[in-house]
Amino acid sequence: MNPLFLRMSRRQLLGAVSVGALFATRPWSSQAEEPILAGSAPDFPWGELVTTARSFVDRESPDSVWPFERADPTALANSERKVFCHYFTPFPLSFDNTALDDDYYRRQYLERAGEGGKFAHVGGYLRERPLGAGMLPGAHWQATNAVIDVLRAQRIGADGFGVDLQQLASGRYWDNATALFGAALASGTGFRILIEPDADILKSVQPDELVRSLVALGRHPAAYRLPDGRLLLAPFAPEERPVSFWQATLDGLRRANMPAAFLPVFNNLLAHAQAFAPICYGMSEWGNRDPESVDADTAVDIWRKMKGDAAVWMEAITPQDDQPKTSIFWECANTELFRHCWMKAIREKAHFAHVITWNDYSEATEIEPSSGTQFVFYDLSAYYISWFKLGKAPRILRDTIYYTHRREIFTTGHPPVPGDKPLRQLGRGVLRNDVEMVALLTRPATLVIRQGDAIQHLEADAGLSVLKAPARLGQPEFQIIRDGKPVVEKRSDWTIIDRSSAEDPLYVGGSTNRAFVRGGDWHETQ
Repeated sequence: MNPLFLRMSRRQLLGAVSVGALFATRPWSSQAEEPILAGSAPDFPWGELVTTARSFVDRESPDSVWPFERADPTALANSERKVFCHYFTPFPLSFDNTALDDDYYRRQYLERAGEGGKFAHVGGYLRERPLGAGMLPGAHWQATNAVIDVLRAQRIGADGFGVDLQQLASGRYWDNATALFGAALASGTGFRILIEPDADILKSVQPDELVRSLVALGRHPAAYRLPDGRLLLAPFAPEERPVSFWQATLDGLRRANMPAAFLPVFNNLLAHAQAFAPICYGMSEWGNRDPESVDADTAVDIWRKMKGDAAVWMEAITPQDDQPKTSIFWECANTELFRHCWMKAIREKAHFAHVITWNDYSEATEIEPSSGTQFVFYDLSAYYISWFKLGKAPRILRDTIYYTHRREIFTTGHPPVPGDKPLRQLGRGVLRNDVEMVALLTRPATLVIRQGDAIQHLEADAGLSVLKAPARLGQPEFQIIRDGKPVVEKRSDWTIIDRSSAEDPLYVGGSTNRAFVRGGDWHETQ
């Protein structure tokens, strides 16, 4: 366990929430009471926290930063297609309410020697961290951060968080999860929480234990329900428990007057779809991590052959996946994986999109504004969410450049520090080291990537276009040229070096529509 949390009480973890702000709702059965929900007392100051959080998000993402036409929020909310961002409770915006350049992320998770040297053999736990609000006023800073998360996700058109439920009834992960319910309701945006029990972690839990916590969460107004009133339940790795476990859970919810629809998120759908099909409302999978695997995946076809026209599908959307903690990574090819996932969801007319993830920094799958990727995946999520929900790509209002590349010329098998465990590539993709420019264009133009004397260019039509070039040492330069003159240009905020002090497959980025944000990044510690 993180040593910081060994020193912190539940009260501190909730931002010093008073005991009176925590209370038990009516019992689910005569034998046990329902778990308490963080910040659920009527006198908890959600209104003040929402004001603080909204001020931060408004300053961070004013209307001027969006280079495409923003859809009407009501039209997005009324779309039959829904988008949930998978929220990983171990990584809130802040652990200690201190400045970004001196907080726990910076001092522990991003340092080779951090966490007592637990991850020294892979160069440290993380390669980037969230861009949070830093030091917030008041005792309830953790709840304010929960509201910031909600408002950020709602601003890009997401309908809710799919919260990874790793603990039941108590514990810091439970507190972080339940605080999101209060934050979602207090935001007044209609944002909802999809409950995702993590069966890979809750392996010893009995159905009645799970039901008690689900009833407590399901009664909350922010819990996501289908139009017919059923609670939607989307467990991760459901195959870790037998079908009988989930049937007992669904039966228990029904007896508690809380009928639920079951939409499992499989690690291995192909092996388990047949057995689980009788109890499923819909299906999903954790998904693929390289473009080639996304394009070749037939899981949705398998489910649709079983269920026919009634098949409900949730498509996985992932930007990248690099895991120093387990010494593995996949080649996402800049934003290619992300774009392929979204276009597949759009082509399939999926009922749901599951963005994996909002904030899992241990696997670098997050789209949340972050020190390395900045706002690239966050902004592009808003573009694709609008397209997914409304059936057409948003109209481009301003020529804009988004760019991505690695911070080093990355190779496998030869860590820079003797004794480090080398990262191993998984998936179908071939290792690449490209610089990528994603251009949003109001009219046709020429795209240019310059790296020293190497120049790559592309004649591009209006809309979204992509240009790539093999990475070279130094700072790449990007241009949009029209009528022989640059109309938008940008030098990368990152310098590509030969080797970092630890293996670093992460793709970082930036854009021309936002200022680059420094935030105690891993690269700055090396």
